[in-house]
Amino acid sequence: MCERWTALAPDLAEHVAAVGYDAERGELTLRPDSTTWATKARLEASRPGSPSRARP
Repeated sequence: MCERWTALAPDLAEHVAAVGYDAERGELTLRPDSTTWATKARLEASRPGSPSRARP
């Protein structure tokens, strides 16, 4: 999943790095550049159909 992050969320990938993935829980761990990008990532994750809600 980490390898696919750039393709899944190109608008976030430049400022929010995927640093881990727990396949058992279906949880992607992200590291944003700043609190602004952390907020943007949280907002995107809450949208139905967002890449961050996608399962492998």
